[in-house]
Amino acid sequence: MEEEYGDFPKNAIGTMIRKMLTMLDEHEIGPKLSVCYNFVLKHEALLTNVPEPVKNNDRAAQLRQQGNRLYLAKRYAKALEKYNESICYAEAGSDQLAMGYANRSAIYFEQGEYEFALLNIRLARDHNYPEKLREKLDTREKNCRLKIDEGFAKDNVPCPRLGINVEGNPKIPCLAKGIGMKQYSGSGRGLVAERNFKAGDVILNEKAILSVVAVAFKYLYCSRCGIPNQHSLIPCPNCVHCMYCSEECLAEDSRMAHRYECSFGAQMANIAYDGSNLATKLFFYGLTLFNNDLDQMMKYCEKNSMIGADPFKLDHRNYDPLEEFKIFHETKLHLSPYIEVSFRLCAAATYYVLLKQPSIKALVTTKAQKRSLLNCLYLYQRVAMYFAWERKSPPDCTVTGLLSYGKLVNHSCNPNAMILYDYGQIKCILIRPVRKGQQITISLGPAWFVIGNQQASDLSFTCQCEVCLYGRVGEWIKTGKPLPAKALKDLELCTEVMLNEKINEAAKLNAYQQIIQRYDQYLPNMDMSYHLRMYYHKLTQAIMKENIQLNRAKVAAAVV
Repeated sequence: MEEEYGDFPKNAIGTMIRKMLTMLDEHEIGPKLSVCYNFVLKHEALLTNVPEPVKNNDRAAQLRQQGNRLYLAKRYAKALEKYNESICYAEAGSDQLAMGYANRSAIYFEQGEYEFALLNIRLARDHNYPEKLREKLDTREKNCRLKIDEGFAKDNVPCPRLGINVEGNPKIPCLAKGIGMKQYSGSGRGLVAERNFKAGDVILNEKAILSVVAVAFKYLYCSRCGIPNQHSLIPCPNCVHCMYCSEECLAEDSRMAHRYECSFGAQMANIAYDGSNLATKLFFYGLTLFNNDLDQMMKYCEKNSMIGADPFKLDHRNYDPLEEFKIFHETKLHLSPYIEVSFRLCAAATYYVLLKQPSIKALVTTKAQKRSLLNCLYLYQRVAMYFAWERKSPPDCTVTGLLSYGKLVNHSCNPNAMILYDYGQIKCILIRPVRKGQQITISLGPAWFVIGNQQASDLSFTCQCEVCLYGRVGEWIKTGKPLPAKALKDLELCTEVMLNEKINEAAKLNAYQQIIQRYDQYLPNMDMSYHLRMYYHKLTQAIMKENIQLNRAKVAAAVV
């Protein structure tokens, strides 16, 4: 039965979802929210007696020693994770915190990340690094600066830059001007081109509003913005579950949501299913935006749930996060009935856990407030699924980010765009020319030009794109036109450019763009499929490299 319904986490919520799915008839939509809550109550033993770990220097020292052994074995990625866990367990004011930062600086020096080494040396000094060991730290700092002065620092100047490269939307700066929203039969809301665009046009560059980090990766990504920051993170001063890329992210996350969740992180991990805890964070975020007035939030939420909303009506020149939050609450959501089972169970389990916390219990006192809390948690489970993107480290989800516009792009097995969520932001770049009136589409796996990739039948919905409606992919490809002789020569020249190590990545991307722009009219075409596939791959690499380089440049500006 587990194979039939897919993989679920090995925690309380995973167990409950598996049990409930075995009870459902294949034609049954699923139990109501109240039934799910009663189901949770029957299995509350799974949710009780979950110990909450606290700061502990002995534990911090033990974890740091594990990191040291990994460091000596040159398993630097694993060592960093152990040092980060040690940093989280270190008590405030203790030298364990400083030692963890110093150990991290040693790894960054070995990796050639000299700016990050300097940053961690500074953190170690700021947190009571033992005086008797200062000489060792001073030597490492001197060596870092010497390496930088000699030109051995890693590149922090992106080439190419992949921000929006066309005229921007004055009301929505993260979006290109000429991109609108339209309702499509069978797929719902989608993005549409209101003017002509070229291959290579960056039409969306949006930062996540909220992020949650998967439990298994909590010591590797910022709990607010979702970036790895080369895993150079600072801990929440009060819990062992969250780390941040900066003091600014720590303060903002605490102000907007984490102050509510800080004391029961292990209990939330016990009911986490991919990005399901984003729903809880969204509720507390909304409560903060309503000035922590639960009754005011209830009054609004009960009247405006899923009444319909248009994110394109927001004017980000006068940004109001409350109005943006209301868009999430008001949006009409249409999702698979079987997915609803997990949403309701996650909401019910979260509701149970929250009301066991003294601080939440004091806040939510009346029956009306409790009902509103449960309904909001259920709605925001759905919102998280509808508006969030996942950053994956296959096969795992590492970070889930909530966005207003990034999830409006629909799937097609004949996509004209690619999208990537990385470093807490999403970018959408056209991989083919798009004409006025055409829908902007991406591939969620299946694409006609990627051989041996995921099949449309593997998707969680029935794809109604032109490839699938036509029939088999092989038959679809036959509808393309043969390339003229000149095109074949151009393709050979493009391949030569790709193999030339002296040509930079920006020039290589430009070569692909010119080929695709010039011969797009002949697609689908097997001769062109390789270049389309490689262009897609090169764009993905370029975005990820740019994010690392910009992050490195930011750190360099602070320490060099």
